[in-house]
Formats: sequence, structure tokens, C-alpha cells
Amino acid sequence: MKKITLALLLFISLTINITAAGTIFYHYWRGKKCQTISDYPKKPFRRFLKDHLNLPENEASHLQSIFFQDKKDLLNLKKEIHQQREVLIDLLSEKEIDESKINQQIQKMSTLQTQIEQIVIKRFISIKSRLPEEKQEELLKLILQKAYSRSFRGPFGGFGLGKKRRWW
Repeated sequence: MKKITLALLLFISLTINITAAGTIFYHYWRGKKCQTISDYPKKPFRRFLKDHLNLPENEASHLQSIFFQDKKDLLNLKKEIHQQREVLIDLLSEKEIDESKINQQIQKMSTLQTQIEQIVIKRFISIKSRLPEEKQEELLKLILQKAYSRSFRGPFGGFGLGKKRRWW
């Protein structure tokens, strides 16, 4: 009986370890896929425009070029915000905290975030101005749907703006 129990526990332990290693490898591989600006997929956006907004190929490719023209600037700004956040963490980890330096660092980060928002809004306005009115409404609806489904996830991966659930 002890041998069977021991063999069963060994099998369960090996299964859990192999599954965990596979999951770790998968997420590592997935994170390495898009390292540079040229690695980011361009065709899915065109396919999105064609499928959801029923746009012809030439309009979809033109809007795609507008969408990706500022991608490098956005990535550089995001990297800079990350670097500024590291500086802020260093300031917060010092023994004597200087609030004026922290406030200056926060101001730098908010300036960078404002630049990002301006680029994104400028891009949206440029794309929206090239669409007919009924397609503009549909585009806005799709963007809002995507924004709320990703950034407003509830605890443990819940989606949407539904009822607020408490997880504690």
C-alpha cells in the first residue's frame, strides 16, 4: 500500500512540475517574440480594419501606416517612463527622503505620460477623420470595448465593467 501511495504522489509531483516548467517556458517564449519595433505585427491591424469595419484593402493599408508611424516614438517614451520610475524607486529607497526630488521625478513622469496621450489621441483623430461617419462610431465602439475588456479586469482575470465583485 505504501508503494502505491508513494508512486501516486511521485506521479502527481512530476506532472505538476512538468506543467509548471511548460508554462514558464511558454511565457518566456511569448515575452521574447516582440523585442523591436520591426517585430510588432502589422497585418493583424489591417485585418482588424477589414473584418470589423469592412474597409477595402487600400484604405486599410493607409490607416495602418498612420497607426504605425508613431510606434517607435511611443516605445521610446514608454522606455523613458520605465527608467524614470526606476529613478523614483531609488529616491524612495534612500534613508532620507527628499520630497522635492520625488515631486520633480513625478512631474517628469507625468510629462512623459502626457506626451504619450497626445500622440495616441492625435493618431486616433487622424484615423477617425479618414473614415465615414458610420465607421467612426463603429471604430469608437470597438476601441472602447477593447479598452474596457483589458484594463478593467477584475480580480483573478475577470473582464468588463459588470458588477464589482469583492475577492476578499
